[in-house]
Amino acid sequence: MNKQQYIRLSIVLAVPTLLFSFWLAQQDFLFNRGQLVSCSIGADFCYQEQMPLSELEKYATKNADIFIEHHLSSPESLLAVYDFNLPVKIYFNSLYTSEEIEVTDLINGKMLSRKPCVLSSLELMCENSLFPTTSSVGRIEFVYSDDEAKYNDIIREAKSHFEDYFLIRTAIGSGLFLSIAASYLVFSWLVHFIIYGTKIGSKKKRPYQ
Repeated sequence: MNKQQYIRLSIVLAVPTLLFSFWLAQQDFLFNRGQLVSCSIGADFCYQEQMPLSELEKYATKNADIFIEHHLSSPESLLAVYDFNLPVKIYFNSLYTSEEIEVTDLINGKMLSRKPCVLSSLELMCENSLFPTTSSVGRIEFVYSDDEAKYNDIIREAKSHFEDYFLIRTAIGSGLFLSIAASYLVFSWLVHFIIYGTKIGSKKKRPYQ
């Protein structure tokens, strides 16, 4: 293989190797993708924990009856709100009319946190309908404006705990690519050394030979 062929082969192999390196950098076994932020309204405290996505899913399933989830756009993140015992009015859409049905007398905020429901701002989405005459979609309304402000502050603080690991994953991908490239160069040199010895390039003919 001459030098030009070697360069062309290296370029052809570089593209899939680069893609593979950045794909590996996104995998849980190299860098945990899941992020959990838990907040307690009673203690007014939030903490962040990083874990594999499989562990994050297990956590959400196992503890679904002790916190209420706040909706996030990323499936790799979970915001769990504990001690949701603020006075609220709870409404669900009626199954048979276009009206809302208030169910505050039947369920409160603390009881709601034991159900598989998700809050998005003040919108409420439950996995299943909680009452025979209502849908699984509704909303909450804080009784006191101070409680609503406190809740919004906690959610704002919780979101600030989530980290953007794009640069770290990019660095991991770049490092993997450089490691593979270095291994490829070393292996190529070893093959060349075994076949041709220490000679570099083709042997030049002597003048008048």
